[in-house]
Amino acid sequence: MERLKKRFGIGSVCIVADRGMISAETVKEVELRKWSYILGVRMRSSTEAKAVVARAGRYAGVHPRAMTATTLRR
Repeated sequence: MERLKKRFGIGSVCIVADRGMISAETVKEVELRKWSYILGVRMRSSTEAKAVVARAGRYAGVHPRAMTATTLRR
């Protein structure tokens, strides 16, 4: 990532990852480098997500609308 930043003059980085790419080690490295990040995880089953949520102000929960018969017909 540092090579890409220098080569293309990138000012800031935001890592976007789904639950298959997330580990405590990855989150630690991303935070060490002070990169912004967006993690897509199931909140109930992710140890790493629970660790991030424990730090106030570090996340925003996003929930899809509930699927109903009405929304399925649209």
